[in-house]
Parts: sequence; C-alpha cells; structure tokens
Amino acid sequence: MTTTSNKQAEPQKKIIDLDRYRGKAIIHFKKEYQCTTATEKVLADRIGSAHIELIAYQELFNVWLASAERRSSPINGRDLDALSRHIDRTHRQMLATIIALRQIKQAPMQVNVIARNAFVGQNQQINVEA
Repeated sequence: MTTTSNKQAEPQKKIIDLDRYRGKAIIHFKKEYQCTTATEKVLADRIGSAHIELIAYQELFNVWLASAERRSSPINGRDLDALSRHIDRTHRQMLATIIALRQIKQAPMQVNVIARNAFVGQNQQINVEA
C-alpha cells in the first residue's frame, strides 16, 4: 500500500542548461573585442565562461528565492552565503578580465622627448615645503 500526500507538489522551476550557450558567448566576446592573438583569445574565453557562470549562479539564486522551503530550512543561510560569494567572485573575475583585455587592446603610448630634463606624470602630487 502506498500513501499519498495531500500536499500538492509545487512545480519546480527548471534551471537552464547554460553550457550550450558558453561557446556562443565566447564567440561573441572574441568578435566584440576583435581578438587576434592567443592571449586575447584566452581572455575572451575567460570572459565568456565567467559570463555564463555568473548567469548560472544568478539563476540558482532566483530559484532559491522562489522556493517555498527556503523559510523553513536551517541550512539555507549558509547556502545563500556561499552562493553570494560565488556570484561576487565570478563578477570580479569577469570585470578584471575585461579590464585586462581592454588594456592589451589599447594602442601603445608613444612619447618623444627633446629636452635635458623632462618630468612625465599624470595625476601626480608634488609637495614643496617652503
């Protein structure tokens, strides 16, 4: 004899399989940043992977927020803390990689100095005691 519960099962929101989008994201970032060298391509790969990973973590967070069990489970606080840290870490990695790729793609600075003494600086503070 089997017993059935009177409680109706809530339809679970399916987490999207984002691995199939990873390749598309990588190709998109390679085109966006016009990557030609191996270093640029590796950075674009990392940006695409971090982007998809960030979406996956945010999807997990949204599923957790929508679940009814989150209020009654004692371990969800720790899970939420870990998930929050993963989201923050992935976001920081993605931004740092974008900054690195942009710096690599910048044209090199060319300076011609014709003087005996030259002081080159940007946003420098000089303290002179009188």
